[in-house]
Order: sequence, then C-alpha cells, then structure tokens
Amino acid sequence: MPRSLLVSTLLLFTCSTLFAEQNVEETNVIEPNPDQEIIEQGSEIHAQITQMIKEVEQLEIQVERTDGDIQAAFELEKQQKTILMLELLFDLTNVLHEQGKLGIENPELRDVVVSYIIRTSNGVDDILETVLGMHNDKRSTSVTLTGYKLIEFERSIAYDLDWIEELFDIKSKTVQEMERLGLSSENHRENFVNRLTPFAENLAGQIRLVEKEKEAIEETASGEPLSSDLGLQLRALQIRNEAIVSTLSTIVRHLDKNGIDSTRYRQLMLQTGAVSTDLFNPRVMIGLIRNQLLDALEWVKDNAGSFVANAFIFLAILFVFNIFAKLSKYLMQRSFDTKKVETSRLMQEMLLSLSSRGIMLVGILFALGQLGIEITALLTGLGIVGFIVGFALQDSLANFAAGIMILGYHPFDVDDIIEVGGGVVGRVSKMSLVSTTVLTFDNQTLIIPNSRIWGDVIRNITLQQRRRIDMEFRVAYDEDIEQVTSLISKIVNDHEKTLEDPSPTVQMDELSPYAMVFVVRPWVEKADYWPVRWELLKLIKEKLDAGGIKIPTINEGVLMAP
Repeated sequence: MPRSLLVSTLLLFTCSTLFAEQNVEETNVIEPNPDQEIIEQGSEIHAQITQMIKEVEQLEIQVERTDGDIQAAFELEKQQKTILMLELLFDLTNVLHEQGKLGIENPELRDVVVSYIIRTSNGVDDILETVLGMHNDKRSTSVTLTGYKLIEFERSIAYDLDWIEELFDIKSKTVQEMERLGLSSENHRENFVNRLTPFAENLAGQIRLVEKEKEAIEETASGEPLSSDLGLQLRALQIRNEAIVSTLSTIVRHLDKNGIDSTRYRQLMLQTGAVSTDLFNPRVMIGLIRNQLLDALEWVKDNAGSFVANAFIFLAILFVFNIFAKLSKYLMQRSFDTKKVETSRLMQEMLLSLSSRGIMLVGILFALGQLGIEITALLTGLGIVGFIVGFALQDSLANFAAGIMILGYHPFDVDDIIEVGGGVVGRVSKMSLVSTTVLTFDNQTLIIPNSRIWGDVIRNITLQQRRRIDMEFRVAYDEDIEQVTSLISKIVNDHEKTLEDPSPTVQMDELSPYAMVFVVRPWVEKADYWPVRWELLKLIKEKLDAGGIKIPTINEGVLMAP
C-alpha cells in the first residue's frame, strides 16, 4: 500500500539520526542551564519520538507476517503512529524556536531537527508522486463496477483522498518549518506547487464528470422512482462527489497560501452546493454572477420565442380563471345577502374565500401544466411541505380544528353575546377558523383562540329570540302576601313589552331569615331584555313604597323575623 512507503521512508531517516538525538538528550541533561524546563521539554519529546519509532518497527514486522483484515488493521495502526510521530517532530521544532527566543544555543538539536525536516519533505515528495499515480490508476478501474461493489469502491477512494490530503498538509508544514529554520526551501516549495495545480485540475474534472453522470441518471429516470441499480449508482456518485469536494477544498487552501488564483475552483465547489465562507469572497461571487448571467443570456436567445408564447398562455389562463373566481364570489355573496341560504357569518366568509381561492388554485395548476411542469411531483412536494409545516404548527392546527367544529355546530355567530373562556362575556365582533374576537361591554377587544372556546362551556346569551328576566324582591314578614303578589303582577302584566305567552311568574319563593322573598319572572324579546328589566325594577320599587310595603334592611329583618 502507498502509505507503507511513507512509514518505511520515515523509519530510514529516523533510525539514521537516532544516535545523534540520543547525544542531544545526554548533552541537555548534563549541561546545567537556568532554562532547564524548556530543555527538558525537548528531551521529553525526543524520548517520545524514540519510543514511537520502536512501536512503528514492531508494527512493520506484524504487517509483514500477517495478511487479510489483520494485516490491514496493523497497517492502519502503523499509519496512525507515523502521523503522531510527525506531529511530535513539529512540536520538537517549536521547542527549538522557543529555546532560540530564550537565547539558548543548542546546535545539536538544530542539526537533528533540520535533518528530520529535510528528509520528511523529500520522503513526502516521493510518496505523493507514487500515491497520485496509483490514485489515477485505481480510479480507471471503476468503470467495470456496479451496485454495492461500486459504493465500496468509492468509499475506499474517499479514504485514499483523505490520506492524500494528509500528505499535502505534511508537505506544506515541512516547507513552512524549513523557512522558519532559515533553510533554502525554494526547490521544496516548487515541488509542492507543481503537484497542487495538476491535482486541483484533476479533481475539478472529476466534479464536472459526476454532475454529468447525475444528469444522465435523472434523464433516464424521467421523473419516475429510481430503480435499485440507478439508486445505488446515484449513491456512489454522492459519496464520490463529497470526497472530491472535501479534498479540493484542502487543495484550494494550499493554493491560496502559495499565492495561486483558486477562484474558478471555489466557484465550482459553490455550484455543487458546497457552502462556505467563499460566499463572502467578492471575486468568487462576481465570477459566479457573471457565469450565471451568460448562461441566462444564452438560454434567452435559444428560448425567447417559446417563452413569450408560454407566458402569454399562462397569463391568459390565469385571467380567465380570475374572472370565474370573481363571478363565483359575486353570485355566492348575492345569495347570502338575499337570505336564500341561511348560514353563519363564519360559514359565509369561508365559502366565499374557498370559492375564489379554490378556483384560482385550480387555474394556477392548470396553467403550470400547460408550461410542461409536472403537477404530480409538485403536489407531492406540497404535501410533504404541508406535513412538515403542520407538525411545526400543532397549536395553530388545534385552533383550526376547533374553528371547523364551531363552523359545523354553529353555537354562536357574529353579533351574539356569549360567555366563554372562564367568564369572558361580550359581543362577538369577528370570527375566523383560528380565533374569535369578542368586544366586552366596557369596550375591550379580546382575541380568543378557538381551541380555548371549544374546549370550555359556551354560553350564548342571545341565541334564543325570547329571554326571561329573573328578579327578586324582599318584603317584611308583617306585609300581606296577596297584596304584594297582586301589586307586582299588575305592574308586570301592564307593561307593554312583557309577553303574555309564556305568562309571567310572580310568587313568594323563600322565607329568608329577615324577609319574605318574591320572585318575578316575566318574558320579553331578547332585544328588550335590559330596558324592560331596568324599567320593572324602578316601577316595582316605586309602587311598593307608595303602597306602604316595607323592604327591610338586614338589621331590621333580623329583628322582625318570626
């Protein structure tokens, strides 16, 4: 495998410098220095590198002695150890720079670090050349694969691309470290850049090829559900595209660091849907807009005639359906106004809205169908969106369902006086399928969700045409019952707005601790309820006083009680 080449190369130069490093460690330990901590840190990292070299050697032996999955497991472990060893190398270079800042001269450590860096850079160059060639060769074998084998192949390619990214990162880091050490890095950077641009072109070409293959699959499906083979092929393309875009993003980052224009690669990634901070790059955005405008202009040149004709047909269909919608709404409104159809105000508003909007919706769908848009797919998409929105708006849907129940059972209507929601009393000023607006008697506007109304007791005070007025009068125990009954009955019966049928009730109903209680219950039209109540209260009080019939207070009543 190509990764074992890197391990072997690193082992060669590491073993060759092991003796020198050991000398450095001994020197650092023996020589006294006031900055002993930073010196010991370098010795500690050196010891870790030495230990990791031994572990990698043991893993190399295991790889040679095994095969199959076990060999692959040892190989993976060896690669991970190698990466950790390189990270320790970069930590060691940082220690060297820190010692330099503190004025600590350590030429032996510098020689070891320089040897590490140069050998690593050269080794990575050789491995990159081998790995990139093997990647291209391996890529060419995918034409014979199908189904799940193709998916597994693309996953293995994605794994190889991850490794290539690591190699480019290591190469970039070694070049940077060489420059920090003051070494000549021109040839090393040139080798690095010479591999970046061709590989970026390779990845860009693969992205365009993937897009074409996706389009071919969509055309083959022709709007129908994908077959099993096409579905697996599309999944493999998605895995391939994600891996390529991820790797190209890393390559673009290195191109930018080395002053190479990467605008067109960024534009290509954005066109594939890879959203990143490139959206805020003016050069990238200007290039994308320019390309889109050119494509749009080319499309207009090729399709202007048919577009104008289709647009005319589309607008004509909408115009005709708009006339039908307005005519339907007018006829229904006229029918409601002439009282030919007895419905609630909420039902009227809903039917008027549904008639006009429903016709326009049918018109829009019909017009879109004339433009060649697949209506079935559109309706399916709308259904899915509706399900998602409905799930997110559960409370609103509960109010809507309650509004439907109110619409069906019609417990009240606009202008009715109702009591709902735990004591809210007022006149209904507006109704919808989601809420009901109530205007209280002190002129407050309350908007109540329909679910609150339907889930509680609804008291419609003005639903019936006739209402009974309930009044009570208390008179002293020494008054004549028949006289009181006769006097009150005459007042009630003589009032022009009290009804004879049902006949009014005037009876002594209760003996309270301090008075006799007479109930007075005349019937009136609902519009006369409050005026008649107030008038009767006034007249009865005046007649009782004129007849010398005493209405006791609580204290007087207690003294007079039998």
